[in-house]
Amino acid sequence: MGQQQTGTKFRRGIYSVRVVVWLMILQPPVCGGSLSMAVQWLIQGAATSPAAREPIARHDRIILDGSSLELEHYVSLVARYPPAVNQFGRSHWPILRIVVAHDLETGLALAPCWGPM
Repeated sequence: MGQQQTGTKFRRGIYSVRVVVWLMILQPPVCGGSLSMAVQWLIQGAATSPAAREPIARHDRIILDGSSLELEHYVSLVARYPPAVNQFGRSHWPILRIVVAHDLETGLALAPCWGPM
């Protein structure tokens, strides 16, 4: 089915899908969550091929994205992933921390790592 049969319209965007994904990965950790800062970085040449710019250090290409997950309250999980503690005391739920490393140049994500918070 084409666009006319389904009644949908597709617009051509300013950026390719590759650039949009690159901006989404870059925006929160490097640019403080600002899309305008990420676009400015793009305009300044941050996404050019490595051969076209100075080499960048390996640690400058990797960013970490992490989160925590509340797990079901089972004795085995509580022992392995202790509940969080704050000023109000200990929570009921075991907490798992998960982290994924992303390569800023390629957009690839490495295998996730997880453990107790």
